[in-house]
Amino acid sequence: MSYGLNVHGTLWLLIQFKKCGVISKEEAREKIKELHRYGFWIAETQLREALELVKVDC
Repeated sequence: MSYGLNVHGTLWLLIQFKKCGVISKEEAREKIKELHRYGFWIAETQLREALELVKVDC
């Protein structure tokens, strides 16, 4: 059954929160690092890319 919803993950959500001003650049970076630190599996290249994305001002 399809509800017409797009599926996105946790990293996308954190990046969107930062882009929309819900959280700061620093908060986004810390949350991404926390996810990784507490067992969220992510390849190092993807982790670096996510951390770079939250640095960018929109």
